[in-house]
Amino acid sequence: MATYLEAGKLALEAKDIPKAIDCFTSAIRAAPTSPEYYIQRSIAYIRAGNSEKALEDADTAVLHARARGKKEAIVNAQYRRACALNTMQRYGDAKFLFDLVNKMNPKFRGLGMVLAQTEAMLNKMPEGDERRKVTIKEIPDKHEEVKEPGKDTSTVAATPQVPAPISQTPLAKIRHDWYQNGGKIYITILARGVPKDVSFSTTAHSVELSFPLESGSHYDFTMDPLFDEIVPDQSEFKVMSTKVEITLVKKTDRKWKSLEGVKEAGEGAEALPQDASNVTKEADKPPMYPTSAKSGPKDWDKVSKNLRKREPEPGEDDNNKAEVEEEEEEDAYEYGGGDAADIFFRKLFKNADPDTKRAMMKSFSESNGTSLSTNWEEVSRKKYDTVPPEGTEVKRFG
Repeated sequence: MATYLEAGKLALEAKDIPKAIDCFTSAIRAAPTSPEYYIQRSIAYIRAGNSEKALEDADTAVLHARARGKKEAIVNAQYRRACALNTMQRYGDAKFLFDLVNKMNPKFRGLGMVLAQTEAMLNKMPEGDERRKVTIKEIPDKHEEVKEPGKDTSTVAATPQVPAPISQTPLAKIRHDWYQNGGKIYITILARGVPKDVSFSTTAHSVELSFPLESGSHYDFTMDPLFDEIVPDQSEFKVMSTKVEITLVKKTDRKWKSLEGVKEAGEGAEALPQDASNVTKEADKPPMYPTSAKSGPKDWDKVSKNLRKREPEPGEDDNNKAEVEEEEEEDAYEYGGGDAADIFFRKLFKNADPDTKRAMMKSFSESNGTSLSTNWEEVSRKKYDTVPPEGTEVKRFG
C-alpha cells in the first residue's frame, strides 16, 4: 500500500496523471478507509480537470478521517473540498470550507492567500449570483459507490474513472502573461483544453505559437521582434490542462523592460538596440512587477529579501507538510488558472511573517484585488478602496 502511494506521488511529480490516479485507486482497493489515499487521488483528479470526482474523493476522505478521529486528515480533506469547489466556481461553498479550515487550523500554510482571492471574487459578484450561494455542509453525505457485477462490493471499483474532457477556452477569453527570472523568459498562455497539435517556432528575435480551436478558427501568438535576442534551440513549450508555458532562453542576462521589442525603420523583425547607458541603468534596477497601485510598481525583490520564511511548527503533522509540497506544484491546476504574477505573490505570501501576511490579506481583500501591501503598521490603520487600472472604472452591484 505504501508502494502504491509513493508511486502515485512520483507520477504526480512527473505529470503522469492517469498513472497517478491508477496508483491511488490501487491503494484505495487495498485500504478502502484510508483518508490519505482519497486526498491524494483528489489532487490527481483536479489536475486531470475532473473537479466533480475530486470533490467526491475529498468528501469520502472527510468521512473516513472523522471515523478515525484524525484531526489533521480532516483539515486536509476539508481543504481539498474547498479547492475542488473553487475550480467549479462555487465560490460561496469554497469560502465556507476555507473559513472552516482556518477555524480548525489558523496556521494552515498557504490558506491565507487563497482565502483572500476567493473573498475578492465574491466581492465582485452581484448579490443574486448563483456562485455566491452556500449549499455545502461541514459533514458531507456519503457517496454511493458504483458497483460492477461479479466484483467485490466491499471495495471501490478497480478501474479508475476516466476524467471528463476539459472544455476549451473561447478565443476571446484566452490571455497571456510573462515574467523573467535570471537568464530565462516565461510566457504563460492561459487556455484550457489546448490540443496536442501545437505549432511552435522561434528565431533569435521572435517566437510564434498557434493551435486549432473547437470553433474551427486558430489561436495565434506571435511576438516579433522580441525585446532582446534569445537562443532558439534552447527554447521550449509545454501544454498543460489549463495553460501553455513557453520558456525562452536569453542570449544575455540583461533584464527586459517588456516582452516585445521595437522594429527599426525600414527593417523587418530586427530589435532596436538600446542605448548602452540606458542598458546599464536598467540592469542595475531590481525587477518591477505589474501593479494597479497609485504609487506605481513596487520593488518586490527588496521586499522579499526582508521577509522571513516561517519554520515548521513544532510537532506539525507530516500530512500538512506534504500538502505544502503538493500545493507548490499545483499552480494553475488548483484555482482554474495561475498566471506568473499570481504564482509570485503566492510564494511571497508563503514565506512572509505573520504581520506581513495580515497586511497582504487585508489590503488585497478590501481593495477587491487591486492593491497589495506588506506593511501591517500602515495597513492596520486604513481602509482600502478599489483602485481600478487607468482607463477603467469600478462597477458596483446591488
